[in-house]
Amino acid sequence: MNFSVSKMPELYFGAGKFPFLTDIILRYGKRALIITGGISFEKSGNLQSLMEHSAAKGIELYFYRVAAEPSPSIIDEAVSIHSKHGIDCVVAIGGGSSIDAGKAISCMLKETGSVTDYLEGVGKHKPSGMKLPFIALPTTAGTGSEATKNAVITERGEHGFKKSLRHDLFVPDVALIDPALSSTLPPATTAYCALDAFAQLIESYLSDKANIFTDSLALPSLNKALESLEKLARGDIIDINIRSSLAYCAYISGVTLANAGLGLCHGVAGPMGGFASIPHGIACANMIVPSLRYSLEKFSEDNKKYSSYIKKMAMVGRDLTGADMHDVSSARTFIDRLEKIVKTIGVPKLSAFGIDSRAAVKIAESSESKNSPVKASAADFAMMIESMI
Repeated sequence: MNFSVSKMPELYFGAGKFPFLTDIILRYGKRALIITGGISFEKSGNLQSLMEHSAAKGIELYFYRVAAEPSPSIIDEAVSIHSKHGIDCVVAIGGGSSIDAGKAISCMLKETGSVTDYLEGVGKHKPSGMKLPFIALPTTAGTGSEATKNAVITERGEHGFKKSLRHDLFVPDVALIDPALSSTLPPATTAYCALDAFAQLIESYLSDKANIFTDSLALPSLNKALESLEKLARGDIIDINIRSSLAYCAYISGVTLANAGLGLCHGVAGPMGGFASIPHGIACANMIVPSLRYSLEKFSEDNKKYSSYIKKMAMVGRDLTGADMHDVSSARTFIDRLEKIVKTIGVPKLSAFGIDSRAAVKIAESSESKNSPVKASAADFAMMIESMI
């Protein structure tokens, strides 16, 4: 047994935890920059509540809204506007885009130049690791960004990219997860986010960097996530118990991906999001089944080499069905069940976002296998994408 564990945030989890935010802000000072997403946080009444609680405690709030996946220009603009305000801490409230933006802004308020200069595979500089204290409050259950050390920055277009601003010290100082904050999230968006979290769990579970620590977190969370996804597919009422379960699974997916990495699904979903205006959760929801089918096919071709991965995939299938079948059959049953969930939820096809055969080839050329134990070629990735157009 040999493994290490990456830094994790201080965590506060539970419905009704949101009012504790002002006490956390006061640890760092009285000037906070609040990064929000669209207008749902404002419509919910939580923004007004935050402003009232902050005023009562002498906290001065500054605001910046990130309505889409953060681009270099968005990060640079936010830093330019707020660098003169003597901000003590940055708070991101929203989905993965808001949290990634907040993470990047908290870092770039301590750096010089554009965020592009520090992006992996794009810039020439490495981030110093300095940042303002950063607090993450997710209002969706998907990316797990509240537990990771990277911020994903997107530039859209034919030569676009999705690249990370990354450093071990960029993990949020505090993650405050109140599942009630996601109560206004529509069922479809809830499902797409949940499929992203599920993809992160299964990819880190099947990663060539997985270990006893990540497995002990990922496997029970996979079962919990699948149970919740089946409820979403049936159209069950999304109560606080389902939202709490999904919020927990999303957080754990962030922990496991931070320690074990990701695989084929995210290896293609990233470039896809740089090429087309497709929400990340929908990209992952499309690619998770074809990437798992491809993996199982390759595992089966060399059972001796990949026996441990087949057994892992089979374990998910057995826990899901309760049936004691041959490993490959159990693994295939699991993938079939997941495919049915995706279809029942009604995930939009890739063609709805302008992705055609030509785009599939371009996206495939930039795709990577990451920590998948089987390595896909550009032709393999193109085949996976084509199957979902």
